[in-house]
Amino acid sequence: MKLAYILSFIVAVNAALLGIDFGTAYTKAILVAPGVNYDLLLTPESKRKSVAGLAITNEGDDIIRHFDTQAQAMCVRRPESCIMGVKSALDEEGKVNVEIAAMLFSELKRRAELHWKETSELAGSVEDAVISVPAHWNAITRSSIVDAASVAGLNVIGLVNEGLAVGIDYAQRKGNNAEELIPEEYHLVFDCGADETKASLIWMHNNVSSTSVELVNYANTELVSGNEFTLVVRDMILDILPESARDDARVMNRVWMSAERAKIVLSANNEARVSLEYQDVDYNTVLLREEFENRVGKKVNESIEIMLDEVLNGFEGELSSVQIVGGSVRVPLVQTKLSEYFGNIVSKHVNADESCVFGTTYYGAYLLGITRKRTVEIIPSSIHQYQFQYNAGNVTEMYIEPFEMEHVDEIFVNIIENDQIIQNVTVTVPTFNNTAVFGMEFDLDPIGTVKIVSMKMNETSLPMKSTRLGMSASEKSTISRKLRAMDTGDVMRETLAEAKNQLEAALYALRELGDEEFVSEQLEWLEYEDPTLEEVYIRREVVNKKMDAHLPHVVEEVVEEDIKETVEETLDTEEEVPEEAPSHDEL
Repeated sequence: MKLAYILSFIVAVNAALLGIDFGTAYTKAILVAPGVNYDLLLTPESKRKSVAGLAITNEGDDIIRHFDTQAQAMCVRRPESCIMGVKSALDEEGKVNVEIAAMLFSELKRRAELHWKETSELAGSVEDAVISVPAHWNAITRSSIVDAASVAGLNVIGLVNEGLAVGIDYAQRKGNNAEELIPEEYHLVFDCGADETKASLIWMHNNVSSTSVELVNYANTELVSGNEFTLVVRDMILDILPESARDDARVMNRVWMSAERAKIVLSANNEARVSLEYQDVDYNTVLLREEFENRVGKKVNESIEIMLDEVLNGFEGELSSVQIVGGSVRVPLVQTKLSEYFGNIVSKHVNADESCVFGTTYYGAYLLGITRKRTVEIIPSSIHQYQFQYNAGNVTEMYIEPFEMEHVDEIFVNIIENDQIIQNVTVTVPTFNNTAVFGMEFDLDPIGTVKIVSMKMNETSLPMKSTRLGMSASEKSTISRKLRAMDTGDVMRETLAEAKNQLEAALYALRELGDEEFVSEQLEWLEYEDPTLEEVYIRREVVNKKMDAHLPHVVEEVVEEDIKETVEETLDTEEEVPEEAPSHDEL
C-alpha cells in the first residue's frame, strides 16, 4: 500500500490531513488519519467523487443547502437555485466566491470527520488541508481559496499546481530501479478537464532513495475542455427541438444533462441515442460521433497544437512520456491529436481521474515531513513574473544584490506579481553613520507566491511590518459565523426529520395493536402540520406509553396462544399414537 509510512507516523502523532483535488465539475478528497485506509473519501452514495457545486433553496425562513447528487437533482427542478463550477466562476478581481467555496470545503471536512469517527476510535478533528490549483492562478486567486478553506475551519498548509501533483503521483508510484536508473527525465502532463486543458512540463532527477520533481513550464487553453465538448453535443440535440425550448431553463438543464451523457457514450461508441420530452411531445434522435468531430475537430486540433508548441518552446531535451489525465482525455479526437503530435510516448500509467488527488495528498504529507522513507522531493517554482519595488527604485531580477542607502526613517518594499502588488513590507531603520548595506531575503511560500521573509541592515535583521493579500480576520469571522449558523440549521433539520421518521414507525407499530383512531389522528398531524422537535418528542412519549400499556395484554395473549397451541399439539399426538413397535425377539 502506498504511503504506509505516512499512516504509521500519523497514528503516533494523532494528526490528520485532508488532500483535496478541487475541480470544476467534481471534487475528490483523501483523508490521511490514524485507523483510516489510504483511499478516496466516499460520498454518502459511495461514489469516489462529489459534485463541485451546490443548490440553495428557501423553505420559509430557512436556507436549505443541497450538496452533491441532491444539488444536481435540484438544478433540474429549480435551475435558479443551482451554483456549479465554483472553481472557474471568478469575480472581476480574480477571486473565487469565498462563501460558496467555504460551504463546499466545510461539507468535505464534515464528511471526513464522520468517516474517521466511523472507522477509528482515534478520531478527532480534521484541521490541516492541502489543495490542488491551476498553475496559472495568481496570488489573488490563491489567497481567496485559502480564505475559503480557512472559513471552513481548515488550515491550508499548501497549494500545489495540478500538473505538478500528477508528476508527484507518477514519481512515487514508478519507483527507481537501481539497475535501470535514469538520472534525469522529462514528462509532460496533459490535463483535459471540465473548463480548460493544461500542459505541464515536469523535470525529474532520480537517485536510488528519492526523486526530485519540478514544474519547469506550463501552458493552457480554454478552447478545449469538457464543457466545450458538451456545448457542441447540446447544440446537436437542440437541432431537433423547437426554438422555444431555448427559453425554458428547466428544459435547457435537461438538455445539458442529456448532452453530458451522450458525450460519454460517444467517447466509446460511434452513436448515442437521445430522447427528450418537451411540451408533451417526445423528441428522439441518434447523435453520430462523426458529426461531433466534424463540428469541433478543427478547433481542437489547432488549439491543442498551439498550447503544446507553447509549453515546449525552447525545450531541447527528450520527453520520456506524456501522462494524460482529466475526464475529457477519453474523447477519441483528443487522443488522436496527442498520438499525432507525440507518437507512442503517450502513456496511461497514472489514473486519469484520481492521480491529481493522490499527488496532492502526498505533497501535503511532504510539507508536514511525514512521507515514507523513500521520498519525492518537490522543488518550488512559479510561472509568474515578479518585481520588487522599494525606496531606491525597481528591481526586476529575482536575485537581488544588497543595496546602499542614505539614512531614511523607513524602507518600503512591494512585491509585484504580474503588475499586482501582493505584499507590502515596512521596515523602521535604526540610526547609522554615513551609509548602510541592506539585504532582503525572499522565498516561495507553500501556497505558491513569492514573499519577503527578512530584511537586514549590515547583516542585522530588522523587524518588519507586512501586509499581504487576503481577507481580514474579522471578514472571515463574519462569514464563518454565518456558515456555522447554517450548519446548525442543517443538523436541527436532520434531527427533526429522523425524529419524525421514528415517530411514524412507532405509530405504525401501535396500529398493529389495534389503536386505529389515535394512530390515524397522529399520522394526519405529522403529514399536515409543521411540528417542532420538542412537539415530536412529546408525541413520541405518548406513543411509547400507549405501547407500554398494550404490552402486558400482548404478552398475556401470546402466552395463552402458546399454551393453547401446545395443548392442541399434545392432544393431536395422543390421538395418533402409533402401534407398539415389535420387540427384537419378533424381528
